[in-house]
Amino acid sequence: MALARGVSAMLRDDWDDLEGDFQRYFGLNLVECVLGPHAIGIRRLKVLIEALPPESSTARRRGWWWTEDAEQGATQAELLTDVARSLRVVVNQNIPKGQRRFDPPMPRWERPHLQVEPDPQPERTAPLDRENVRAMFLQGG
Repeated sequence: MALARGVSAMLRDDWDDLEGDFQRYFGLNLVECVLGPHAIGIRRLKVLIEALPPESSTARRRGWWWTEDAEQGATQAELLTDVARSLRVVVNQNIPKGQRRFDPPMPRWERPHLQVEPDPQPERTAPLDRENVRAMFLQGG
């Protein structure tokens, strides 16, 4: 009974997206699958809906497109950004205050299921400069 309610709610709420996705990914006419003389049944509809790829219109509308791979990629990008920001702070320590250049704050990857709080105004630091990095390592500091 719950299966029928879930599928019927999806059909009611996401009919247009499902119709396009069924045609695109399965080559099926959703009207025929649901109302035709050879309707495929609730269980089969559920299986096909769950088999839609993350790039499908239905998956995007419902938020199913955010996969573990997307989460890992966003996390890696944020970690790399944090490393670059930290390195800028270290390099900036070796530049006289009057010569420091400033760069814009680093972006965060938006996630569909998380409300990301904006960073407070980050400390402004100079961009990476190869000569300053070399000098920093040669001085041992």
